[in-house]
Amino acid sequence: MTCIQSINLKPEFMLPTENLIQEHKKIIEILDIINKIAENIKHKKVFYPLDVEEITNFLTSFWDKCHNVKEEKALYPELISSGVQIEDKSIDGISNEHTMGRIYIKEMKYCIVNCKMGHDFSCEKLADCLVNYSTLLRNHIQIEEEVIFPIINQTLTGKKQQEILRSFVEIEEETLGLQVPEKYSELISYLKAKYTDIIFQNLEQVMTAQLQFIYG
Repeated sequence: MTCIQSINLKPEFMLPTENLIQEHKKIIEILDIINKIAENIKHKKVFYPLDVEEITNFLTSFWDKCHNVKEEKALYPELISSGVQIEDKSIDGISNEHTMGRIYIKEMKYCIVNCKMGHDFSCEKLADCLVNYSTLLRNHIQIEEEVIFPIINQTLTGKKQQEILRSFVEIEEETLGLQVPEKYSELISYLKAKYTDIIFQNLEQVMTAQLQFIYG
């Protein structure tokens, strides 16, 4: 996974923004899968509510309670304290997008319950919610990486950035523990095997990834 704990680097060799960008790469993999699932729903193909449920659990635990908290509690307050003015996208705008993401996740979970009960309308609503969430996060990530993160790297001192990174480690330990990042890596591999042809090319490989995810 992309968490600091699971990377063989000491915190002093990494910038906070580098850690967040690594986590962005993993979330984009999930967003690609989300778009594929939404496409399947819209074309009346088979989809698996339990997979979407696993994805929403991932989004809540890893993205919202860990990644977003790093930004909201450790990173952006320091940027605000520095007094730098950010054009095009304010910190308030980023925080509002975090809130919108939480609303989408809540809506996804509600739709999943109704999809399991056989409500077609909820499945269609779920597909729209998945697409909207994916679009929100892709734009959110682009703004952070192209506008805000370069300003952070130029503005905050090396000492301050290392303090932020140590706060990141504490947040990971509080929210994820030590074993969860590995489990999420297995989840992503399993979902990629099921919904893409990039890594796994046949049914046997898909089943192997599924068994690894279920049984570890």
